[in-house]
Amino acid sequence: MGSNQKRSPSIMPSPREAQELMSLLNGEESPSISNKSLNEIPLFEFTEADYIAIQCELNSSFDQLLRDRWIAALKAGSMNYSTEPESLPTKLISPNKYRFVAKLLEGRGPGKRRTPETMLNLIVPFQPDKFNFTKVNPKEILFRIKCYNEEMKTYLEATVLVNKSPIEYCSSLLVPYLERCLPQVMTEQALTLAVSIMALSDFSNLRLGYNSPGSMASVNHLHWHVYYFDHRLQIEILPVVDYVLQEWPIPAIVFEIVELNDESIGVIIKDVIRIVDFCLEDGQICHNIFMTRTPNGIIRIFIWLLQPRWGKKDNANLNVAFCELSGYFMCKTKESFETIDEAQCLLSLGSVVSLHEKALPLLQ
Repeated sequence: MGSNQKRSPSIMPSPREAQELMSLLNGEESPSISNKSLNEIPLFEFTEADYIAIQCELNSSFDQLLRDRWIAALKAGSMNYSTEPESLPTKLISPNKYRFVAKLLEGRGPGKRRTPETMLNLIVPFQPDKFNFTKVNPKEILFRIKCYNEEMKTYLEATVLVNKSPIEYCSSLLVPYLERCLPQVMTEQALTLAVSIMALSDFSNLRLGYNSPGSMASVNHLHWHVYYFDHRLQIEILPVVDYVLQEWPIPAIVFEIVELNDESIGVIIKDVIRIVDFCLEDGQICHNIFMTRTPNGIIRIFIWLLQPRWGKKDNANLNVAFCELSGYFMCKTKESFETIDEAQCLLSLGSVVSLHEKALPLLQ
């Protein structure tokens, strides 16, 4: 992305919201949210008529609900740290080529988070005795979503939870059919819900990401990460040739959704699921999925097919998951943040092995 590329409109808190956030961190009451109760869980119902094709960078009803509830969760003490810019320094790396973004997130460092679950297979049966999202504190539940999908002839449902260790502003978890206790294996319904969330936002800065077992998943309960990210990413504008992302350090298979209706979305989702199913059938192709919008509003779905990295995450170092693959690097110590540069980012991305070529025959 050249230097003349416009920065995406900000989704960061308004001055009023920023003041409320700082007041909350100082133990003060926020007059606009003091009467809101997280025990009353809203239900957000929608149809394809609510999808936003041309974004105006204004709050849609979905954006407003997510932001209001997320701020209320902060007031209730549901997060381990703030995502205020002053407390989480950020820097742009290689601005004229890759536009990597690095952020200091010491709250995600060693000993500051729940120990990630060890998963040694792509499909691990759900284990109710281990941590899962049915065990979260009720105050961590932001809202539920529901819609009737005409293409599938069924209701799609999910619960949105706060991310206790947020990676960005409004960092949340989208958990499809929470009570069904589904393992961390991508499904057609979960993909459709994620695309719907993208389509419901009036902000181009909304992003969603998924990590499979063996590719940095830490909880074996089906979920997406949802957050706003106040930077344009280079992968949003890079060329795609025969479904493969070009000019990026690690190849990805890319699908684009141009028309925002259930029928058109369903066609693309089936193509993505074919790739996921191929990975699952192979058993040794782990994957990360990332969703964003291009500057002209097209939803891009990236899927990286990678050699497995079984075992626990190393919370002390950079872990290559969907964030890093998209160009966003989370540093867990001040030293790593101060020293990270383009060479280190490329070295990190070079530590994973792409297996995307195995799936290309499916796309011919």
